[in-house]
Amino acid sequence: MDEATKQKMMRRHHRKPFNLRLWISSKWDEVQASLFFAPCVGVLLAIGVALGCLLLDKYFGNDSETLPTVLLTTVDSARSILGTIAGATISIAGTAFSISLLVFQMASSTFSPRITHTLFRDTFNRRVMAFNVSVFTYCLIVLRSVRSAEEDVVIPNISVALAVLLGIGSVLSIVAFIDHAAHSLDVSELLHRVCKDTIFIVERDLPLSKVKEGDGKDDKDGEPVSKHDRKFNHRHSHNGSTGGGEHTEPHMVRFRSSGWVQELHVAAWEALVPEGGYIKILTSPGRYVLRGSTLCAVHCGADTEMTDEEWYELDTLILDNVATGRTRTMRDDPAFGLRQVVDVALKALSPGVNDPTTAQDAIFHAADIVVEFLIRDPPPSVIKCKDHDGEVILNKQFTHDDIVKLAYDEARVCAAASPSVCLYLMESLRLVRESLSAFGFPDRAPEIERQVQLIEANCRKISTHISADLEHIARGRNDRFPSLFPTGETTYKDIVKNTSKSNQD
Repeated sequence: MDEATKQKMMRRHHRKPFNLRLWISSKWDEVQASLFFAPCVGVLLAIGVALGCLLLDKYFGNDSETLPTVLLTTVDSARSILGTIAGATISIAGTAFSISLLVFQMASSTFSPRITHTLFRDTFNRRVMAFNVSVFTYCLIVLRSVRSAEEDVVIPNISVALAVLLGIGSVLSIVAFIDHAAHSLDVSELLHRVCKDTIFIVERDLPLSKVKEGDGKDDKDGEPVSKHDRKFNHRHSHNGSTGGGEHTEPHMVRFRSSGWVQELHVAAWEALVPEGGYIKILTSPGRYVLRGSTLCAVHCGADTEMTDEEWYELDTLILDNVATGRTRTMRDDPAFGLRQVVDVALKALSPGVNDPTTAQDAIFHAADIVVEFLIRDPPPSVIKCKDHDGEVILNKQFTHDDIVKLAYDEARVCAAASPSVCLYLMESLRLVRESLSAFGFPDRAPEIERQVQLIEANCRKISTHISADLEHIARGRNDRFPSLFPTGETTYKDIVKNTSKSNQD
C-alpha cells in the first residue's frame, strides 16, 4: 500500500460520521426542547398575517361605508393602540421567559437537575412565548403602514381591530401561563408528566408480551430469555465466530467522539454484517462513551477476509448509524424517564431535604413505569440478518430485573433510615406484583421479591431503629408478601423474636 492510499484511508477513517435519518431525529428532538424555535416560527407567521391584513385593508379598510362603525379608527388612535399593544406584549414575553427560567431553576434545585429535560419539552410554555412575540411583530408591521400625510392617509382599520383582539388574547395568555407555571412546580403534576412521556416511549418501542404456557421461565442467570436467545447462547458458548471455523480475534469499532449515546440505528447494521459473521454491540442508548471506547466487535465468517481499507470503510458505516450528543434524552432510551422519577425520590430522601411524602409520590409513579416495562418484552438480544447467515447481537440490553433494580436499588438504601418510606417501597412492590398477576405474568421479575428482602435487611442494619420500628417493618412485609421470609427465618414469630434479640444485643 503506497503512502497516498494510506493517507486517504486515514482521512476517511477520522471523518465525522453522518447519517441523515439520525441527524433529522436529533434536530427534531432539539426543536422539541428549544425555547427559540417556536417564537421564531411565530414571528414569521405574524409577518405573513400582517401583510395579508394590510392587503385586505388596501381594498376595504378605508371605505367607511362598507365597514362597521366599531372597526373604524383614526390615525392617532391607531398609532396609540398599536404602540400600547406592542409594548405590553413584549413585556409579557419577557415576563414569560423569566418565569420559565425561574421554574427550571427551582425544579432543578428542589427535585432533580434531570427533571428539567421534561420541563423544556413543555409545549404550553413555548406556545405562550411564541404567541406574545408574534403579536409584538404583528403590531410593528401594521404600525409602520399607518400614514397621516394629507395626500396619502392610510388607516388599516381591519388590521388595528385584529391587533386589539390579539392584545386581549395576550393578556389572557399571561394569566394562563402564570397558572400553568405555578402548577408545574406541583411535584405530582411534574411526576405525572414524566410518567406520561416515558410510558409513551415504552409503548412505542416495546411490544406487549403474550401470555402463553412456559412464559417467565428463566435461564441460568435468572433472567427470562426467548427461544432464539437460548439457541444463540448454546451456539456461541464455545466459539467466537458463527461460521463454525477457528476462533479469530474480533475487529473492534471505536467511538471517535465522547458523549451520551442517544440512538442506535440497529436495523441499518443488518446489511453491514459480514457473511457468516456477526456484529456484537457493546453499548446501548443512555450510556456515556469516551473517545476510543468500544462501540462493537465485528466477527467475520470462516471464509471471509477483509483488507484494511474495507475495515476502515466498515467502521465508518457502522459509526454513521450511531447518534451521540451532549445530553441524555428519552429518544431511544425510555429508562431515562424512570431515572428522572427515581432521582426525585433520592432528592427527597437526602438529609438536606428529608421529605418522605415527596419520596412516596415519586416511588409510586416509578412503580407505574415499572409495570409498563414488565408487561412488555425487553429488546431482543439477537437480530437475524434477512439476506444471509449473520446476526446483530445487542449485548447491553436491559432486562425486566434490571428495570426493577433501577427503580429500587438506590431508593431502598436511602430509605433505610425511614421506616415509613420502607413501607411505601414494599407497598409499591406489592402493587407491581398484583398488576403483573392481573396481566397474566405472576412470576415475572423475581427481583421484586429480592428487593423486598433487601429493604427489610437494610432497615435492620440501622442501629438507631427501636424494636417497634423493626417489628413494624417485619409486619408490613409479612402482610404484603406472606410467603416471603428473610434467610434462616420461616415464620413471622421468628422474625419478631430475632429482631428483638438483635436490638437488645
